[in-house]
Amino acid sequence: MITSQLYSDGFRNKQGKKVVKATIHKILKNTIYYGPFKWGDTIYQGKHKPIITKDLYERANAALSRFHRPHLTKKNYPFSNLLHCKKCGCSIVGNPAKGKYMYYRCSGAKGNHSKGEYIHDYELDALFKQSVQNITITPNVAAWLQKAVDHKLKYIEKAENKELGKLRTALAKMRGELERLYEEGFSKGYSPEFVNKTEQKCKIKIAELEQQIQNRTINPQEVRQKSINVLELVCNIGAIYKSMPPSEKRTLLCKIGSNFLLGNHEIEVIYREPFNIFAAGNKKCLEFKGNSQKSSKHIIWGG
Repeated sequence: MITSQLYSDGFRNKQGKKVVKATIHKILKNTIYYGPFKWGDTIYQGKHKPIITKDLYERANAALSRFHRPHLTKKNYPFSNLLHCKKCGCSIVGNPAKGKYMYYRCSGAKGNHSKGEYIHDYELDALFKQSVQNITITPNVAAWLQKAVDHKLKYIEKAENKELGKLRTALAKMRGELERLYEEGFSKGYSPEFVNKTEQKCKIKIAELEQQIQNRTINPQEVRQKSINVLELVCNIGAIYKSMPPSEKRTLLCKIGSNFLLGNHEIEVIYREPFNIFAAGNKKCLEFKGNSQKSSKHIIWGG
């Protein structure tokens, strides 16, 4: 042990006792020994003579990080408060055991039942992995879905253009009526009260029509690109989740699900849109698997 070696070499603390590991760690992490030092939130370059080089400092800290094992606390649990207990609705929280085992359990905050069984972190991670796998699709299905989206977009665009034509005609007509009001109001001597009242009605109707046109205007290319991005994501989301560190896994899970319920070592997920569509489609695929009736993409994904 480094503490024993340093003690044998005559290294002591202020009380003349053995220097503890925490102090040694603090010394090794202190940049002042090669020059710069921190005061408050500001880094200053010291004018003292360095006793080590920056290269030695960086190599020492690189070696230190390889052997560093952070002590497990509740803060080390990335999935804490992400799930809820299916039985009572309380949060599922991390619970360190002997400082080295990572478990999760129901907090029992509502006192509706005992805290119940523990679930190991790797078991929970495997359950989340399956939840992600439930919305994963194959490239073949993704290509079929994109083809269906393209076909639907053409139909929608055609219908929207027809409706937009009607709205634009109505808008042009209303603007024409407003122009005639101004012309006839001057030439025929309409009263100011009548002109003002009619003008307000026309402007309100024009604003309504303009809003309807804006609401109905779609950008097919933008919609198509969003579809491509989502389908590409759900094709690869299983591999993406597997390669992520725990903290990023939590972020991904929050994006695909609005709630996660844990009970009997199983997770029930309330998926967000559009991921709920893929979860439902994959569920139908499993129901059709082995069925004597021939399965169809139209039935599974279009039903």
